[in-house]
Amino acid sequence: MKYTHVDIMKLNAIKFSACRDLVHSPRSLASCYVSFFIHFLYKMVSFRWKLPDFKELLFVAPTLNNKKALGPICDNFSNDSYTMLDDFGKQLPYSKIYFHSMLHLIDFHKEYQKVHQQDRPLVRYFFYDFILAYGIYITIDQLLKKNSRLKVIVFANDHILVNRCLIELAASYHIKTLYTQHASVNGDFPSLLFSYSFLDGLDSFEKYRLIGHIMGKVFLSGNPRFDIINNLKKGDEKAIGIAVNELDNIDILKNLCAYLSDNLNERIIIRPHPSMEQMPVWNDLAKAGYVISYPTKENSFEFVAKLRLLVANESGIHLDANLMKTPSVLYNFSTNPVMDWYSYIKNELMPVCSTKEDLLKCIQIGGKINAEKIRYYNAAFDTSYEGKVSTVISGFIKGMLQDNEMECITGIFMNHEDGYYSYM
Repeated sequence: MKYTHVDIMKLNAIKFSACRDLVHSPRSLASCYVSFFIHFLYKMVSFRWKLPDFKELLFVAPTLNNKKALGPICDNFSNDSYTMLDDFGKQLPYSKIYFHSMLHLIDFHKEYQKVHQQDRPLVRYFFYDFILAYGIYITIDQLLKKNSRLKVIVFANDHILVNRCLIELAASYHIKTLYTQHASVNGDFPSLLFSYSFLDGLDSFEKYRLIGHIMGKVFLSGNPRFDIINNLKKGDEKAIGIAVNELDNIDILKNLCAYLSDNLNERIIIRPHPSMEQMPVWNDLAKAGYVISYPTKENSFEFVAKLRLLVANESGIHLDANLMKTPSVLYNFSTNPVMDWYSYIKNELMPVCSTKEDLLKCIQIGGKINAEKIRYYNAAFDTSYEGKVSTVISGFIKGMLQDNEMECITGIFMNHEDGYYSYM
């Protein structure tokens, strides 16, 4: 059997950049090996070895957020013209993956011994991502070799393991790749290694440029996941919305709600983060007269469409609100300092209020949106392409399949001197 070298540390590089200080595994390496051996026996019994067949166009969307980004693009293709890889566990031959990983167990142990002592708990925490990187890489290589008619792969995630293997190997089989974001990016992400990258806006491009070398052509297109906004209508704009996340302090929230209720004659709608939806406090607040917006019942755009103004701590929902032309204000509900993770404060997307008195004044005055600042995060905002980004990208993909993709941007994009294409 041919030996294949697999750089498992490179494939899992984001674990070190993003999770080094966040995770620690109490289990020993020996217990990891025992667990792996048990799983290996189970996978051998299940006997799933067959490689899947792909059409010439492949979409990779293993999570709900990935599907939200790629779904509007897929809608422009007939169902029989593409393959959707959206369930790795069911669609990939994990018996084969475990078999090849077992053959590289000694290689893994050698690589583990090279890892710095402080990072070994992280490798043990993500043990299966590291050990299965061997089998996934080798299996993906065999899969691409088998599917000789595959011409284009479309991604909405550039850092999960299966995607990293597809990205690394696609070029060697002359397969073109296209990437569009499923969420905002940060400095922990890998470099762009795609044939074509369709980014949300200049904010994303500048972050990727700081990360390192950018391969392929980059288009500042906006994102298909924002196309839904054009189908929503603003409400009566009578309510004040408060969005809450996991880092916020519930007592500070209650105190602010009571203060605003005493000083405003407007509805207050509170929206918990999806991970907080089951907390009993929302029932208590509903009994006290506040309206609760549950994420399982309405998406964030539907929520902010009802508002005159949004109040939230550090959260991506500020961008959602501004895209819906609902002004927002940042107010710190937690005891932690504001870190400006998304650079919203730096780029003055919304004002910041440090006291509830200042916040009340800001609410009473009302806020404004700045189209230029919003366009920095979503290039299609307030342009003729807003709501049509999926159409632009799907047209480009059809060109990729016909090997004339650059002809498809004529009259839409222009080449910028800083190394990207922007709308004309």
